[in-house]
Amino acid sequence: MSMQSQVFDLSKKHLSKKQSLGNFQHAAKQHLEDFKIAYQEVLDLYREISIAAYLLPSDCDQLMDKIENLQKSVEAFNHLLSKMQYLPDQVIPTRYSLMFSLTFLEETSSRLLPSLWDFRRICLDPSRETDRLQRQVLEKYEKVLQIGGKIELSCRVFLREDQ
Repeated sequence: MSMQSQVFDLSKKHLSKKQSLGNFQHAAKQHLEDFKIAYQEVLDLYREISIAAYLLPSDCDQLMDKIENLQKSVEAFNHLLSKMQYLPDQVIPTRYSLMFSLTFLEETSSRLLPSLWDFRRICLDPSRETDRLQRQVLEKYEKVLQIGGKIELSCRVFLREDQ
């Protein structure tokens, strides 16, 4: 079995055996890269949106897509860490902090999506309600960015601990 197929097997539900530390680290680094790409897209969009006075429906659509991509990368990473019976023994006790951060990000971004959907329906009708909802969306968005920014550092510490 090639290294790539072993890494692939490690991130799927049908795992077959305990993985070596090297294979695990390789898979974790791939998940970190996927996360970093998705997070950077969310961050770049925030930089564009934060300049505008009002969010438009197209901004909401883009943000929902980017958040959903981020959630997929977080879910895959968490899945890798949750399969305790297949992880190298030295990884098991050190994974909880990173798993907590990933789960917190997933939950926080999940709370952003309904707010975005509600805001998207009324964003072209200026009112106090629109302003209030836009502030809520941006606050939740910023919270997602804060949590996401800490995950990369947590992951680096986690991977260094297991070397």
